[in-house]
Amino acid sequence: LKKHPFFEGINWENLHTQQVPPIRGPDTKMVWQEDILKEEQERLERERVELREKWKAFLYPPENIVEHGYVIKKRKMTRKRRFLILTDTPRIFYVDPRKMEFKGEIPWDGNLRVTVKNDVVWSITIPKRVYDLEDVSKEANRWKEAIEKWHNEKKS
Repeated sequence: LKKHPFFEGINWENLHTQQVPPIRGPDTKMVWQEDILKEEQERLERERVELREKWKAFLYPPENIVEHGYVIKKRKMTRKRRFLILTDTPRIFYVDPRKMEFKGEIPWDGNLRVTVKNDVVWSITIPKRVYDLEDVSKEANRWKEAIEKWHNEKKS
């Protein structure tokens, strides 16, 4: 075993008199669960501030964005890419993200109803109008949950 190439250069006769080399710990810093949670909270807060800053021209002064995302808004024979925003007032409106231009608002009505057909296709129904939408991120249910939460709070 002592003759194996790995041990070449070791003075076996004087091994017991040699000084042990220092043992170093890992080069990486220890990561604690609390640090991860704190960093995630800070990241989410930065994202919230950046999002509000980007879309603030379309928000009323006390409003905060509750849900947001890219959708395809379908009407008759047209399909338009829009950025849909739900605020805490509550209010739902859509913007042309390329031109940064306000395009419309979905009236918040007591009879407002959200229907999800699948992960992508969903709609908002108010008296005399249906808004047909497709969620680009394929999470249509998040819209239903968020809108219904604010709709129920507005009712109470």
